[in-house]
Amino acid sequence: MFRAVFGIPFLLFFISLLANEAGAQHFDNPPYSGYRLQIANVHILKEDDNYLKLSMDVANTGRQNVDLKRQDNRHWIQVLFTPDMDEGRLKLLKSNIREALFEKGLTLKAGQLKRGLNLRVSKLRKPVLPTEPKPALATNPASEKPPIPTDDSVSEKGGNSSQLLQQDITGTLDEPCPDIAFLHLYLKKEDDRYASLEYHIQNQGEGNFIITDDTDKLIIRAFISGVPKLTRGAIPIGGMTFEKEEGHPRMLRPGEKLIGEIKLDIRKKTRYMKCLILQLDSDQFVQECDRTNNTSAVILR
Repeated sequence: MFRAVFGIPFLLFFISLLANEAGAQHFDNPPYSGYRLQIANVHILKEDDNYLKLSMDVANTGRQNVDLKRQDNRHWIQVLFTPDMDEGRLKLLKSNIREALFEKGLTLKAGQLKRGLNLRVSKLRKPVLPTEPKPALATNPASEKPPIPTDDSVSEKGGNSSQLLQQDITGTLDEPCPDIAFLHLYLKKEDDRYASLEYHIQNQGEGNFIITDDTDKLIIRAFISGVPKLTRGAIPIGGMTFEKEEGHPRMLRPGEKLIGEIKLDIRKKTRYMKCLILQLDSDQFVQECDRTNNTSAVILR
C-alpha cells in the first residue's frame, strides 16, 4: 500500500530520514504533536554578502498536513535537520533556514516529499547559539563594601545606618538561597471542561523555601498557550494559592518535595492552543537562586 501510494523514491528517502532521526537537530523545537518537517540534502547554489540560495529536500514526516501559509499553527511544527548539517557553517543558520521555510508558505500533505526546493536564506540574522550557563549567585567579597543609600528608613532601626545596612546586605548574601522547580508534571484526567494534573515541586537550592506564612504565599498560576513556553500570548485560566490551613508543610527544606493535584477549567483550549502551562509565583522569589525554572507544561488532547 505504501509503495503504491508514494512510490519507491519516497520510500527510500523516508527510510533514510528515520535512520537519521535520532541524530537530527531539534534546536528549540516544540513537543511533537503531529506536525513535523524533515530537511535533508541541503546544498548552496548561490551566495552573496547578505543571502544564500539553497536547494534542499523537505518531507512531511508527521501525521498531520502542514500548511505554512497559516501562521496560527507554525508554533506547533517541528523542523528537523539531518546530522550532516552539523559538519559545515550552515549549522549556525538553522534558525534562519526555518524562518525562510515558513516565509515560503510551503504546503505538504502527511507523507509528501518536496525535492529540490529552492530557498533564499538571510545571513544577516543572528545565528542561534547555545547559551552559556548562568553563574551561581556569588557572596559579597570581604574586600568589597556595599553602597550606602540615602534612605532614612534604615536609621529607624537604631545605631549607625551604614553599619546596619552593611549587616542587612551581608546577612542576605551569606544566607543560602532556595530554588524551587517543577520536578514532574502529569496530566491525570481531561475532559471537555476540566483537566486534573499532579505536580511534583522540589526545592533544589541550599536554603529553605517558605510555602506559606503571614507575608509569603506560594501561588501556582495556570495558562493556555499555543507553545509550551510562557509568552505574552498565553491566556490565564486560574490557579491556586497555598494557605496555612490546607495541611501542606509550611516550608520546603533543601531536597524536599511537595506533591499535590490541581484541577483547572480548560474551556479556553482550542485546536491550536493546547499547551497547559503552570507557573510558580511567590514574593520570596527575590531570594531565589534561579528564577528561570519556575514553569512546566503539558500538551492537552
